[in-house]
Amino acid sequence: MGRLKTFPHNTPQHTPQKPGAKTITKDTPRTSRRTAASEAKTTDIRYDIAGAMNAETFVCDVEIFIKHYLPKVEDKVLSHVLADMIKKEVLIAREETTGTSSGKAKAKPKAKSKAKSTASSGAKSATAVPPSTPTKPYDYSLKDFKPPCAGGEKDAHEKNVFAPLTSICEVICEALRDVDGVDWNGYSVRMCGGNKMDSKINGCAQKIDACMTKNMDEKLRVTDVMVAFELKTTRTDAMVMKNRAQIVSHSNHAMSEDARRKFILGITIEDGGVSLWYFSRSHSAKSRAFNMVEQPDLLVKIMISLFCATDEQLGIDPLVQVLDDGSFVYRFPSDGDNDGDTFYRTQGIVFHDRSLTLTGRSTRVWKVQQVDPDNDYAQVEGTKNMILKDASVDADARTEDDIQKSMFTDIKDIGGNGSRAWQKRPIAKDFSDEEKASLEDLLDGTEQFKDFFSCIIKSSTAEPSLPVAPEVWADPTLFPYSEKKKLSVDLYQTNRPDSGPKPSGKATEVNAMEPACRDLFPPKKQCRYIYPDVYAPLYDIPTLGEAVDILKQCVLVLQVMFCAGWVHRDISPGNILALWDESKSKWQVKLADLEYAKKFPNTGPDSSSAIPKTGTPFFMAVEIQGQFHILPPEAEPRYSATGGFLVEQYLNQAAALEKPVVHSPQHDLESIWWIFLWLASKRVKRPFPSLLGEGPFDTNGPEVPSVEKRQKVLQSCLLYNKKVRPFIPQQLARSFLVAIDVVRADLHNGYLRRNAEGRQNDIASYSHIVSKPFQILFQLLEESHDPWRSVKLVTGRDSEQEEETERNGPEKQKGMDDHGGTGTNQPKGKKRKSAAPESKKGRSTRRTKAVAFRLPRTTGPTTRSMTKAAQDQDIEPRPLKKARR
Repeated sequence: MGRLKTFPHNTPQHTPQKPGAKTITKDTPRTSRRTAASEAKTTDIRYDIAGAMNAETFVCDVEIFIKHYLPKVEDKVLSHVLADMIKKEVLIAREETTGTSSGKAKAKPKAKSKAKSTASSGAKSATAVPPSTPTKPYDYSLKDFKPPCAGGEKDAHEKNVFAPLTSICEVICEALRDVDGVDWNGYSVRMCGGNKMDSKINGCAQKIDACMTKNMDEKLRVTDVMVAFELKTTRTDAMVMKNRAQIVSHSNHAMSEDARRKFILGITIEDGGVSLWYFSRSHSAKSRAFNMVEQPDLLVKIMISLFCATDEQLGIDPLVQVLDDGSFVYRFPSDGDNDGDTFYRTQGIVFHDRSLTLTGRSTRVWKVQQVDPDNDYAQVEGTKNMILKDASVDADARTEDDIQKSMFTDIKDIGGNGSRAWQKRPIAKDFSDEEKASLEDLLDGTEQFKDFFSCIIKSSTAEPSLPVAPEVWADPTLFPYSEKKKLSVDLYQTNRPDSGPKPSGKATEVNAMEPACRDLFPPKKQCRYIYPDVYAPLYDIPTLGEAVDILKQCVLVLQVMFCAGWVHRDISPGNILALWDESKSKWQVKLADLEYAKKFPNTGPDSSSAIPKTGTPFFMAVEIQGQFHILPPEAEPRYSATGGFLVEQYLNQAAALEKPVVHSPQHDLESIWWIFLWLASKRVKRPFPSLLGEGPFDTNGPEVPSVEKRQKVLQSCLLYNKKVRPFIPQQLARSFLVAIDVVRADLHNGYLRRNAEGRQNDIASYSHIVSKPFQILFQLLEESHDPWRSVKLVTGRDSEQEEETERNGPEKQKGMDDHGGTGTNQPKGKKRKSAAPESKKGRSTRRTKAVAFRLPRTTGPTTRSMTKAAQDQDIEPRPLKKARR
């Protein structure tokens, strides 16, 4: 007997994604990630999330999904539970159904001989291990589950149709308690479709129909939901797509909120069609749907797997736990240098982007305190607030801790034993005596240079995530795309204080995503790092004079890196931090985020330096963003003294230009120059800045600022550039503007000369650009009598207040201005934006109602990132050779 054709199939047919050659990565290239506004409601961006997730979600047979993504279920355990369910008449002998003219099903008794013999044997023969790929319906059906495909009312409310799932799962759990060697994990299924959940981050407007949880009575928190269910009574195209959008958008929100999550499992049911879901930072996957009316044994097997799974097998990282007040505690295992594990409790988020997709680094930066779990998680005496960074990286990529140690070793080596070896390097040949003296203080063989970096003092790496399952295929139409032609979300907004250019607010074009390729989705590992202090980012420095002082130190520390043969590759205002030194009454730069730092020139077999990283295009070097070499308009042909054409030289130059653009020291310095221009044109406090229109650091979509427009800024004199000059305030229109234009001209000419000669890998060709232009800039500014130092800058707190005032009015905002500072080490009297209110010491003694936690409002950029029914087949067909889109 073939499968029952109980309802139509509506999932597109698929083409298997054939694996290509394995992609070898030495580090994680940064890919474009589409970022949602930090305050957008999940329900408003549900279809935007769904459409974006088409590019990283795979489909596989349900048997493959169960084997790869779910904990194994022993045959004897499944047999015991099925027998118990038959005994309790939760499962009853199947009845055949025949369609009627009215569309309702008419029951028809099945052959008595088989039903009786099966039941009389205590269900042992009938409940022998079901085949992994059933060729016929199971002999028993769920007694109380009557969706339309099983003869139930078509117009019945989904709450009534799916309510029996709770009692069905209770019977499964009861049976599991009687099996020796099996531990029920304490989770149950709760129907919760009419209730909203408490959330500690913005945007939680979604509801889920049911969930697997231990919280069966109180209001649900997002962190209470272990497995989410989305349920629909009909399996139409619209309902299937709606269910998919709901499960993926909830999972996106949960992964953003719950720092414990390595992955999330989900279940969607339409009528009787069940699909399983897996969402992770590596990739996402969906099973083909199966019919739980025909195959209740398969549903039981899945639920047994979930009810016997450990929290880790359900996606929870054992190194992170959540407390009753919603804070998280990270455990750093002993590294052998101390007596035991150390614990850090979050005090508030400093940075976290809200991406429409799940893959990528998804970096969280927390303000934390070291705590004692044996003392109610109170702060360890004598410790101070610190920073914890939590990022997801490719399993085979180098960790930031490893990169930092390697770079520090190289820096120490070039200055060791008083040899001054760095002065003999080609990169230093054009350094002035003043620059050499400054560098000599840092490269004296000690570790004084570390004062200029945000140093990692403790690190931890979790186990890698699961790889993509075998025998998967891509389906670019798996999720529905938004019907809106424009996105109403901010593709550059992140959950941190204002860090950069503000989008203009114009809607963004929506483009379909390319289908996923499994080899581009390697396993991930969570890397956690502890930094000793809470620093102030450059975008939170209140005056231009202070910001320039910090940037001057940043140029110095970059010169140190260049001398040691390293480039940073990710210079932006968010990575240039500072610590206020009370003893010296000045800021100390702390260059951060060395996770993309690499050797230059790269002479080893690792060619990944050529891989462009995308993230903050406003501060990225033009060549890196566009992946082209900046050249003179037309190189003059060269002739020898006798008039002969230098063919070989011409061909050598052309060959050099065909090489990929590799990040060089000049690219890091160009990023510094863009920051100078940003400070002068975008960050100066002024009345009615919006009346100026769109400047070089404004954007209205994911493709801007365009590389062409940015190249024009780089190659044109700023004093006459109509796209830049109107945005420079009067007090900066003389010496400050001239100083940064001098650097601009040197940068542009440096590219022209080096690229025309094909000397991109010649380290000596960078000596001039590394030393002279910024030396002139700082000298011009120091000698200037213009009042540029006292110019006040817009900080992250100012930006948030402005936007809060626009939403709530001045009176309401006035009451919000009394919250405390960041806890950064900073000059007295200068308040900083707080990442979050300080948490009270200790753990709550009882369950407390979740408090609305408003993440810092931001406007800064972070990056660029149905067919007919299948007859006599599964609910969703097996892959065909040609995809139907």
